[in-house]
Amino acid sequence: MKLKFSKLLMGYTGKIDDKTVYYSPSKRRYILRSIPEFKEGENHKNFGAISKNLYALNPSPEYIQNLREYRMQYNSLPGYRERPASAWNLLYMKLMWNMKYIMGVDLETLDRSLALELPCRTVAEAIENRLLPMVKDYERFTALI
Repeated sequence: MKLKFSKLLMGYTGKIDDKTVYYSPSKRRYILRSIPEFKEGENHKNFGAISKNLYALNPSPEYIQNLREYRMQYNSLPGYRERPASAWNLLYMKLMWNMKYIMGVDLETLDRSLALELPCRTVAEAIENRLLPMVKDYERFTALI
């Protein structure tokens, strides 16, 4: 059993046999979970290439702030309280993958100029096109990607 004392108030984090222990501030509790066994396949490589391409779009700081503010309202929706989004980038990826599944956009070849022509250009447009769930006062999320 290997544990390390990381923070005086938060307690222990680390590995115990084939488990890992960490504190989740958003859930306000400790989490003990198994360390997954990873076997890389072709799907992992495709997903990694798409993820790199999506973050290469380099969203603006204002767009990221809009996603952070949207996340607060998203987490308070009745259907999402039990499994809240912990960071803005999870909603960013959800938005982009919904664009692939709903609109048929090829995420591997998506570039910034094409992104400015699609509903992902602002969070408000994405909500209007039902790529993200509707929240109150969503019209204020108008920063461009």
